[in-house]
Amino acid sequence: MLKLHTTDLSPFGQRAKIALRAKGLLDETELVETYGGTDALGELAPMRQIPILEHDGFILPESQTIAEYLDDVFPAPSFLPDAPNSRATARLLARIADLYIAPHFLTLVIGMRDDLRVDQRVTTFNALNQGLGFAEQYLAEDTLYAASDTLSFADLALAPFLFYVPHLADWYGMGAFPNTLKCSNYLSRISKREHIDKAFAEMETAYKARVASLKN
Repeated sequence: MLKLHTTDLSPFGQRAKIALRAKGLLDETELVETYGGTDALGELAPMRQIPILEHDGFILPESQTIAEYLDDVFPAPSFLPDAPNSRATARLLARIADLYIAPHFLTLVIGMRDDLRVDQRVTTFNALNQGLGFAEQYLAEDTLYAASDTLSFADLALAPFLFYVPHLADWYGMGAFPNTLKCSNYLSRISKREHIDKAFAEMETAYKARVASLKN
């Protein structure tokens, strides 16, 4: 039995959902709508963060670890390209997303509620754009996906965060992808790819609901 504790708004949760969808497992997965920090999550994992995967009694937190576990247990289709350099690039881009993009995304999302100061907005967007610049250096331009012509760990990690860049830029009155045209082009082409398009539709609905709640 597969169970995923997540919410459609979370790019981390969407990483796990895209992985499940790509493996053909999402329809048989029980989805538990929840946000981080709850006591129920604390009973499953001490970090109290989403997503958390349950599989036949095995409980696993952390989105990248979940994606890797699913790739190990359900190996086809693989989230690693065939060529060694492309495999390394996929892993690297996923790492860049987690280390250099995700933290600034979280600051901006929390700031939507807490009314982030102007100087904090500028500093955070500068740091976010630096992280996007790191990804820019390794994104492939002549492939269907981030690292190759197949869906990889890079896309699972990058696509959900890049989806939010134009939305957050609009919210804060900042420019989206000012110096990262490859990232912008990647977002455009990945939004049309199988499995990603469904995730983006879910995220769009969830984001609009969040904006509406903040404005009320």
